[in-house]
Amino acid sequence: MCKGKLTQLICILSALLLLSLACSEKSTTTGSSDDDTAEGAFVAMAVARALTNISGYQTRIDMITARFDTSYAPCNPISPVQVNAITCNEYTLDWDSDLNSYQYMEVIDNPQFIELGEEYIFTITGNSSVPSFIDTIDFPVNETYVTSPTYYGTVSLSGFNVTWESGNSAGTVMLFLMDAQNDTTLYVETDNDGAYTFNSTALSGLTAGQYGLLMIHENWDYITATGIDPRSFIRARVINITPIILQ
Repeated sequence: MCKGKLTQLICILSALLLLSLACSEKSTTTGSSDDDTAEGAFVAMAVARALTNISGYQTRIDMITARFDTSYAPCNPISPVQVNAITCNEYTLDWDSDLNSYQYMEVIDNPQFIELGEEYIFTITGNSSVPSFIDTIDFPVNETYVTSPTYYGTVSLSGFNVTWESGNSAGTVMLFLMDAQNDTTLYVETDNDGAYTFNSTALSGLTAGQYGLLMIHENWDYITATGIDPRSFIRARVINITPIILQ
């Protein structure tokens, strides 16, 4: 559970990053046009856990989100539309007019409600803009989070090692180095084996300063329902953010 105003704020910001980072290299399909016109309603849905690891103490906040658009919008809303209703398992998602998307998140009473390894079923009651459909995704069975560098630890532009708790999970993790404006400056996908090295060549285009080291471990799939753009996607992800200082 998130304890203290500062930690709680970190958790909230981490969860909100799930929206902007819904776009990744896995978001596009081959054989589809990349213009803004969707081939049917474009949908992006996610079940997510934002996790922080500070001095060996983990805090977690969970979030369910869904976006519907008349345009191809893998990263952020372009022409958002609403549906008649949307649920995910026992949770009802509410429309957020500021984010132009549907959200479910409990910050205070129940910030951690996702069950590892559970199947999550999205049920959409549609309308003239978005057809009704059902889709499912399995949440990862284990959490992943960075153990080194430490929270606000200092690392070298000449290269540094990243280690993490993999939970004995298979597959891969995505690592992002982001600057203070949350622009992705470096991205790699690597085996979920608990260790990776950013060498001097990879870091050569970066300057000294504060960065966010972002780790994502996820299951994902395309949504194949009738009337839905084939580039639409559904994800279940654990996301871990570690601020670091490059010098």
